[in-house]
Amino acid sequence: MKWITPYYLVFMLGAWLVTDGWQVIALKHIDPAAQVTFLSLEFSQITFIWLVRAFLVAAILFINFAVWWAWRNRSSQGVDHARA
Repeated sequence: MKWITPYYLVFMLGAWLVTDGWQVIALKHIDPAAQVTFLSLEFSQITFIWLVRAFLVAAILFINFAVWWAWRNRSSQGVDHARA
């Protein structure tokens, strides 16, 4: 069971990329003139999508850095959690 779910997810991602995924990633179906209002600010829809993507990448990088930092400093607090 532990191998079925990852393989299924990879299969689903691959099928999506083959059928419609690249057009979604490349923003082929987005009207360049479309506008989005977010927090009372007007953005073009393409700019808004790129800002959301950048935020998600930054959030993932921040979480990975925080985990790395905590893992690196875990034994400096006097407790070796690997042996506890």
